[in-house]
Amino acid sequence: MRRASFILPVFALLALCGAVRPCAAEGTGDTEKKPEFVDPRNPDNFPRSTMPLPDGSKIDYVSFGGRRWREVKQEILHDRILERQGLEVCFEAKFASFGDDEVKLYKQRQGSIAVADPRVKAYVKEHLRINDNVWLCGTLRTNPRKDRELELILVDIIKRDNDLRLFNAKVARLVKSGEMAGLKKVGNEIKEHLKTAIVPLNEQDEYVILQNKAWDTYLELKEKTVAVNDADACFDLANEYLELRSRTSKRNDWIRKCLRIDPDHPRASVIASNELEMIKHKGLWITKEDFGRIKAQEAREKERQEQETQAQAAKLANLRRDAEKERLKRLTELQRALRTRDGKQLEAALRALGEAVQKSPDPEFGRKGIAILANINDPYAIWPGLDSAAKSELGEVRLDAYQALAWRGNEQALRALSDALLRETEAATAKGGVKALVVRGGRPAVQALMDCLRSEDSKIVAEVVEGLRLITRENMSGKNEWQRWWDENKNRKSLPFDKPEDQKVQ
Repeated sequence: MRRASFILPVFALLALCGAVRPCAAEGTGDTEKKPEFVDPRNPDNFPRSTMPLPDGSKIDYVSFGGRRWREVKQEILHDRILERQGLEVCFEAKFASFGDDEVKLYKQRQGSIAVADPRVKAYVKEHLRINDNVWLCGTLRTNPRKDRELELILVDIIKRDNDLRLFNAKVARLVKSGEMAGLKKVGNEIKEHLKTAIVPLNEQDEYVILQNKAWDTYLELKEKTVAVNDADACFDLANEYLELRSRTSKRNDWIRKCLRIDPDHPRASVIASNELEMIKHKGLWITKEDFGRIKAQEAREKERQEQETQAQAAKLANLRRDAEKERLKRLTELQRALRTRDGKQLEAALRALGEAVQKSPDPEFGRKGIAILANINDPYAIWPGLDSAAKSELGEVRLDAYQALAWRGNEQALRALSDALLRETEAATAKGGVKALVVRGGRPAVQALMDCLRSEDSKIVAEVVEGLRLITRENMSGKNEWQRWWDENKNRKSLPFDKPEDQKVQ
């Protein structure tokens, strides 16, 4: 009996389930939610046109129903400019309510929307619910009940899809067309929508993905527009990567590109120093690690150069000692060769003496050789003799040669001196040569100094200009000014700094 009492309730329960299941199936069919109505008319596909204005702005128009509607914002209803009456406009908004033949929109603070067309009234009553997206078109006029407000006489209204699908379609359209400004704008609109609208939890991630897609496409397109030498554009893009997508690594990459173009870019320099821990070294921004490696390399290079300098100094000292031992013997041999009356042999001897002075590491040998050349009244003593001596690697020897050429003072000697000063690399030695020309003075010395103005070394040019001032008592600074002055005066019969002996050149 106990067993039977247990089994019977189980069968009763199974029978109950069997009886209920068909009823549930029937009920499901009766309570199924109807699919949401979406008007097949899509304003995004309506023909559009643009009219540019003189101030650079533009007016957008939408063609619909055989008429052309000016595309505006909902805020036009808040406008008090009554001259707008008669303007045929269209815009997007959110539906709030309908009553007393008037449509109310979400965030509508002023103005009114009157509905007179019975078909439009029926459409609103049948299809529109609070918070629906709508597209409206109509004609503005002065509100007959409130003469300081505008009223829109509604011509047609179209229910649009829900927000998520509208944003999806808009982003897809902009991605396909590659409209940079539109992509950034719609990304911002989605961001604002997430802040202000009631978004179902299950849709929030979709909105974020869509927002990021719009911004990512915008940033990719903008990268292609940045010119290779536009530091400001690189900096702006870096900021947008951080602002829109919080992508610090991409921001930092573009900051580095900005600084490679313009290492002195003020705002990028602050970020490099404060946030990227970079260091400016020799005009370039580098990481601390690279700076450490560079400093270590510079220290090694400095040590190598010091060792090389010491080795060269030791080698030069040895060469000088050897040359000093041979000085008297060598000078005697060279002077013996000068004791000839044969012109070709004399030229060869003078050339040999000049070249010996040029190559000798012994400054005393150089001075004595130059003294010999300076006191020989022969053109070959100047060239190739003193001309070769003026090419010595020793600055003090070159200076002696410059002074000897200035002392000789004829056209050939001064030409050799100006050529030597054009080769000169040491300002102090050049200053001595210029001083020798100042002592020589006269028109030929000025001509020699003018020839020296061709030097590309600013320090040498400065010395030459000072020499010109001392001789001529003229006060000019630039090369062009001096050249213009000399072109105007060099052929005059007499100048204040002329010397009588220059009337007959040696």
